[in-house]
Amino acid sequence: CLFLALLCRRDAAGLPGGGEALPGAAGRVLAITLPVSFSSCLRSGLISLEHLLIPRGLRRHGASYLAAMASYGAVTGMAMPIVLFPASFLTAFTGLLIPEFAEAEERGERAGITALAGRMVRIVLTFSIGAAGLLLAFADDLGSAIYHNEEAARYLGILAPLIPVMYLDTAVDSVLKGVGEQVYSMKVNVADALLSVLLVWLLVPRIGLAGYLIVIFVSEIFNFALSFTRMTAVTGADRRLLRHALRPLAAAAGSTCLVKTALAASPFAWPPGVTAAVGIAASAALYALFLFLPSVKKPNPITIRKLKE
Repeated sequence: CLFLALLCRRDAAGLPGGGEALPGAAGRVLAITLPVSFSSCLRSGLISLEHLLIPRGLRRHGASYLAAMASYGAVTGMAMPIVLFPASFLTAFTGLLIPEFAEAEERGERAGITALAGRMVRIVLTFSIGAAGLLLAFADDLGSAIYHNEEAARYLGILAPLIPVMYLDTAVDSVLKGVGEQVYSMKVNVADALLSVLLVWLLVPRIGLAGYLIVIFVSEIFNFALSFTRMTAVTGADRRLLRHALRPLAAAAGSTCLVKTALAASPFAWPPGVTAAVGIAASAALYALFLFLPSVKKPNPITIRKLKE
């Protein structure tokens, strides 16, 4: 924070008037930062409470302390880091969205905001569905190669289909922050944390770790649904943007099925790490090929008639 403050002061010195603050700027900043900071602290406390309740709930379900912590660790410490790893490639992209949307919002460029929001959804859907397909198809090989743990591989396969929802929710939150909806975004996050705590308290003691997995799915879908609805309302983006998932889904299914079939028919007995690396690389290449092949469109009869004339 201190480093950024020094850079800000240096940049402000080169602005006309020495970068003097606009009247009322401090109040506008505090009106944003105070609610967001408070909500962030509250959400952190609720998340901590949730993580304390999960092992306790698993023990009430009948598991021993060591078994409860081992199962909990397989989800949060093994499967989840792999699920979230591809998101690191989206971090820079989603971070740059905030100033882009903020600048367009300041200029009142509603058409630009709508177009940029739609493009963002398409890009994130394409990337996240591809990542989900790869992790789902090669979950067993990744779990064996990285952790030598079948339980972690099983949870990785269960959580992989949730990747598009998780990644798109992160991108949508960046859009909301860019257009001045950060307070709403934090309210949704707090409500999400409250819902998670309630569901963990109700479900985990009754159905064990399956209850925690249900909580993850419900929480992510709940957060995404509210955020996406708000984004389409404030940016004017079409709510039917999610239909753009159909082509990436078909491309992901086709590419991974072909590669898995080829690997199964291969006479080579490769270790899991090599199988995962080769399979993921080949599937990613096929996915890109299937996705970006030019679609064959049926000729327009009106165009044909005009050409003849």
